[in-house]
Amino acid sequence: LQRELDTSGEGLVSLQELVLWYNTMVDKAIERERKRKTGWRKHWARAKRACTLPPRVRLVIAWLLMWGLFAVLSMLAVVYSVVFGHETTKLMLFSWCIACAHTFTIEEPTMISMSILLPWLGEQL
Repeated sequence: LQRELDTSGEGLVSLQELVLWYNTMVDKAIERERKRKTGWRKHWARAKRACTLPPRVRLVIAWLLMWGLFAVLSMLAVVYSVVFGHETTKLMLFSWCIACAHTFTIEEPTMISMSILLPWLGEQL
């Protein structure tokens, strides 16, 4: 960067050279912004706005997807139950409950504690 700024070739960057470089960078940024506003992205943004669904419709679609996923996974649990039998299914559900309990009693508090303590320890060092 120093070689680019040093137009006189003396190895030092003067205030004039710095101001000239800064003005060049500002002009380039203004040109990029002008091209962005008048370029193809403007048309893309207009098409994107035209195709965007209203927030209420997106909310309804999200809830329908979640309920659909719940139904599919519930049916999967029923299929497992039919295939594996009553006792095996009971053990499987019990293991799922143990996994949930482990997550909420051990892993989550540990992760929250680490996210608080590690930055604090980093500041103390």
